[in-house]
Amino acid sequence: MRTVASTLLVSYLLLGVLQPVTAADKIKIEITETTITVGLTPRTDPGRPEHINTHCNRAGTNCDSVVTPATDPSSSLVPQILSFEAKAVFPDGSHVELMCFPSRLNKECGGVTPITGSRTESVNCFLDAMVAHAPPVGTTKTCTTQNLGLYQAKWEYDKNAERITDHALHDLRPGPDLIIYGPQRKVKYQVKGLW
Repeated sequence: MRTVASTLLVSYLLLGVLQPVTAADKIKIEITETTITVGLTPRTDPGRPEHINTHCNRAGTNCDSVVTPATDPSSSLVPQILSFEAKAVFPDGSHVELMCFPSRLNKECGGVTPITGSRTESVNCFLDAMVAHAPPVGTTKTCTTQNLGLYQAKWEYDKNAERITDHALHDLRPGPDLIIYGPQRKVKYQVKGLW
């Protein structure tokens, strides 16, 4: 049964690519769960050389110099959101797992804000990753929020735009993006599979 559902979903996605999306194509989906993955990434500061700034009066008789000492190179661990995942139930009853990877090039990727309640859980997750006794580089922390509510969404596909995410690398299915309209902003996800 799962194979049939997978085939139907992929067929639906591929057939939907050929048709332009209009405002009337919005659907209502239920987001049952979201997961944020936070990792600690190294950040390096190259340091600065010593800098001397001298100011003199117009006559050049009274000069003051300010010396800014050199700083050594340093490195630190900075928390960074690595991915956003969402589990959605579509109007036809299919259960679809969605995912996006935030980057400077993919600014529309983001977390789905709960329709009701607060964002405290996801904010606390990010803050937990910043604590002084954080785990070493390479470890991740995931934070899950459940029962987020009903959202407007629509499929979007731009055949002229290059895909920002390498679908093979992240095990994502090529095809249209799903735009989810939240209470604060819209976010863009790609289909990862069924759940």
